[in-house]
Amino acid sequence: MRTEPDELDFADWLLHLGNGSLTNNCQLGEDIVEIPGECGVRDSIVDEMFGSSVTGIEYMSGKAYLCPKNKDFLKIKEHFLKTFPRQNKTYFSADSIICVDQEEQNNFPLDFINTLTPSGMPPHERNLKVGAIIMLLRNLNPSAGLCNGTRLIIRKVMPNVIDAEILAGHTKVSRAFIPRIRHFF
Repeated sequence: MRTEPDELDFADWLLHLGNGSLTNNCQLGEDIVEIPGECGVRDSIVDEMFGSSVTGIEYMSGKAYLCPKNKDFLKIKEHFLKTFPRQNKTYFSADSIICVDQEEQNNFPLDFINTLTPSGMPPHERNLKVGAIIMLLRNLNPSAGLCNGTRLIIRKVMPNVIDAEILAGHTKVSRAFIPRIRHFF
């Protein structure tokens, strides 16, 4: 995660969180992590991060939320999209299993595979809306500024392409077309 030079304590805390070396003084279980007070949320995380009092693109593009698990992030994202006043476009993954042995292929039902959310991979069902801010998770074209972490705002959604405007960074272009990407593992 990118942090500012004056956020060294927070950067150190993030490293300890990622390494699993935070001391857990909480008696609620091993998945519970005590977070610094300045990171806490009083009401709704969506209202806290993207509240109605400040709605500028510049303000919103500088915000991010950190979740230890993909399923938690996906819940917050879906909650935010429900509050966003635009038409929803749903994209689905095109999953297939390639095995030499047909018997082996039967061991992996697509319904089960579609429930998995491995790190760095998008979920089976991806909801997007025009005007929503997205972040690239892959280096698509570094020379044009389309790198991991680049923030964009969706301008148009099409069946196999997302038309987006680059919000920040040193880029040669201001508009980008993000194609549907095949992932293998």
